[in-house]
Amino acid sequence: MFQPIAFSFLDRIKVKITGAIEDNHKNKQFEGKKGIIDAIHSSHDGYKREVAVVFDDGTPREVFPKKYVKPIEASRNGEEALAMDGPGEVKGRVVLLRANAESIMVEVSPKGDPSVYEVTKTALLALKEV
Repeated sequence: MFQPIAFSFLDRIKVKITGAIEDNHKNKQFEGKKGIIDAIHSSHDGYKREVAVVFDDGTPREVFPKKYVKPIEASRNGEEALAMDGPGEVKGRVVLLRANAESIMVEVSPKGDPSVYEVTKTALLALKEV
């Protein structure tokens, strides 16, 4: 999710807060909440990346260490996703899930292109609709 091919889509990538409870992090009350990335920046000491998240339920924006912010995999046919891997025709592009959304391998098409390619489901990050 924090790879260069994703940078221009960060404000659309759907995320979930996970792991804060196990670490007893100060923001553990946000465990399981979903939202989108608002910003990424270095921490005050300059060594850790922090991620600001805007939540779907209207909870105010909150900042987390990046280790607690996990992308949500695309899971529905017709859903838009960012292909983080796959054939050159789709890698780094917005795609639509066409078929087999529940399978390990998913059929996708680049947005605006009827061509169909197969991509590993774990490489597809769910995107907020625009």
